[in-house]
Amino acid sequence: AALGNMASPNAWLLTHRPLGQLDAVHAMPQIALDNRLPPAVQLVLSGHAHLFGVFTLPDNHLTQVVVGNSGAALHPDLAQALREQSRRDRTGARGKALAEFGFVTIEQTAGSWTWIARDVNGAVMTTCRFDGTATCTP
Repeated sequence: AALGNMASPNAWLLTHRPLGQLDAVHAMPQIALDNRLPPAVQLVLSGHAHLFGVFTLPDNHLTQVVVGNSGAALHPDLAQALREQSRRDRTGARGKALAEFGFVTIEQTAGSWTWIARDVNGAVMTTCRFDGTATCTP
């Protein structure tokens, strides 16, 4: 209830750990938390898991961004499992996962945000546009 009172429209929630499970058994993050997050929260930004990932579930329009690829041993098996689950998921969930060292830059544009995952030399690995839901290329 307190979070709902504090969250303004289009709010982001920043946490150390991703919401829900991020492992090879439960590959797609269950970010909905039984829909207990206030509707104003549209994006959850976290780290902890050693990869870069962006996942959107259509039933609650909440996007989870994981930026954990900046310094410790990476989880290539987890990233592969997340990519495979995203391709075959029947709920319409979409996602992108990379297990390569790097960092993320975030740029605001008119009505949206652009997340650019870069390798350690600054070269672009993927670009994700967020305007309520996330779309990543390539």
